[in-house]
Order: sequence, then C-alpha cells, then structure tokens
Amino acid sequence: MVFLVIRTWYPMHIQPAVTEVYQKNLQDFPESGSPSTLVAHTYNSSERGWENLVIRSVSAEKLADAMVRATQALMNYAPIEDYRFTMEVWGDPSEITAQ
Repeated sequence: MVFLVIRTWYPMHIQPAVTEVYQKNLQDFPESGSPSTLVAHTYNSSERGWENLVIRSVSAEKLADAMVRATQALMNYAPIEDYRFTMEVWGDPSEITAQ
C-alpha cells in the first residue's frame, strides 16, 4: 500500500471559484469509482489563505490509475489564478518501484 498525498493552497478571495470546481469534481469523480481510498481530508486557514491536505491509500498496482484520476480532477482548477497544488507518492520504496 502506498499513499497519494495532495496539498493545495489558495488565497481566500478565490474561495467561491474553488468551491464551484470542487462541487463539479464531486459529481465527475465520485468516490465510488476511485482506485484509491480516502484516508484524510483536512483544511487549515490563515492570513495566507486556505491549505488543504488529502491523503489517499492505493495499491501499487493501481497507483498509475489513481494518479491519472487525481491529475484530471486537479486540472479543473487550472483556470483559477493563484490556485497551487502538489501531488506526491509516499510509501515503502519497494512498493512504489514495483510497478
């Protein structure tokens, strides 16, 4: 089992646009069709804006599918100026490279 770790950052003033895309992504990428399992989805707000952390567990065999799906969902935010994200794979190196 490996973990897909996604972090996003954005300033408070673009929250309405982010929420709109988030709601669309919930419809377009339902949890029931995901190759990964949600472990945690947390938020933090500060004077710098919003920060989100999403951790998903996935088998090494389905990692590529999970990354494609996550990338497709994240690309829906691309038109929103100042929206930033990172996506990393965490886990045992032998599992990650077993592909």
